[in-house]
Amino acid sequence: MRTTGFAVGMVAVAASMVLLLSGCAEARKAPPSGVTEAELGSYRDLVDEQTWLYSGLAADYVKPEVERVELDTSDWSEALSACELPIEAIAASDPEQALLVEYTCRAKFQLSAGSLALLNTAQLNYLYDYYQDTLIPCLGVRGITLERVPTRNEVVDVARFGSYPWHPFDQLFDYGLGMAAPDDLVADCPPYPPDGIFDRFRAQI
Repeated sequence: MRTTGFAVGMVAVAASMVLLLSGCAEARKAPPSGVTEAELGSYRDLVDEQTWLYSGLAADYVKPEVERVELDTSDWSEALSACELPIEAIAASDPEQALLVEYTCRAKFQLSAGSLALLNTAQLNYLYDYYQDTLIPCLGVRGITLERVPTRNEVVDVARFGSYPWHPFDQLFDYGLGMAAPDDLVADCPPYPPDGIFDRFRAQI
């Protein structure tokens, strides 16, 4: 009788835990989208620095001041395409000038905040919490250990991770070489929370 009573008690406790966890899961919801001017400015500045760094121009070349123009995706593509003809026209006679024109074009025409759909600081914090309390422990149970987990301050930097957030799978699979995450691992350890804002990232795993 004691054993039966104990078993019944454990079932009751387990049921209570399920209800409790279910309530927590339902209450967990990603913060709303939208970035601040500071977050957007930091992201644009970093992209501009990288564009200049990889422009191919000499290190001592003076970086020009460029006034940014925000465009939606279709207008942005058209604007960049319009730059190609003058670049091609001068590339043979003055390659440095061609590189400068290309940089100026890319620095000037910027995707609008809505088209970028950046994750904001609160959303990156939410994602980091999911990694820490759900995904990384799930990987650990399966014997998968990460060499290094970036700090929260590193991961919630919108400038660095707003367009494509850091993910633990980045250390495990090289998507550029076609090394996709196994379907069973993705099923057992969902890479992202179920919130719709992560759908575009989830599709790339």
